[in-house]
Amino acid sequence: MLLEPLIKDFVSEFRTLLHVELYNTAGLRHELVSYLDGALSLENYGVQVERKATAVVLEPYEAVSQEAILDIYIFERAGKGQFCIQVMAVSSPDQGSWAEASKNIRFLEELSAHGFRETGFFFAYQQPGQHLEIELIFQRSEPSYSMVWQELTPASHDSKGPWMYCFIQPGTVVPANKNT
Repeated sequence: MLLEPLIKDFVSEFRTLLHVELYNTAGLRHELVSYLDGALSLENYGVQVERKATAVVLEPYEAVSQEAILDIYIFERAGKGQFCIQVMAVSSPDQGSWAEASKNIRFLEELSAHGFRETGFFFAYQQPGQHLEIELIFQRSEPSYSMVWQELTPASHDSKGPWMYCFIQPGTVVPANKNT
């Protein structure tokens, strides 16, 4: 299973559902879980929401906080494959948003290093009146990350303006001293 094509298909479907309005992270997480329940073979995969990391990490390690939560946890029913998607939706991103996003990505790197087959950070943001290319923001952060995929065409729209999406996967780190 690959997470990126699932996310792209979700955004494509989201674009065609005109009645869906996105308000916050919980709403986006709910819509994504509903989509995954239909897109994945439930005979082969299980999908859980807000699962404690300490309950599912295969290898015990101290780096995971007792409070750490996996937003969307996907697991193989017959096997040990584990997958995680952290979700964040913000209207008018600010410095606090970027710090929280970087924290999510570092958490996903820890999960990948300790047995998770694939992880990803699904980020939705709204900038009324402008299209913000967040790739530049993540490349200027420390450490710096490159985008696996970024949707620059609005995939949904509400009264405040268009929602844009990107998907970042750990392992796509670019050198911190890269000039942008």
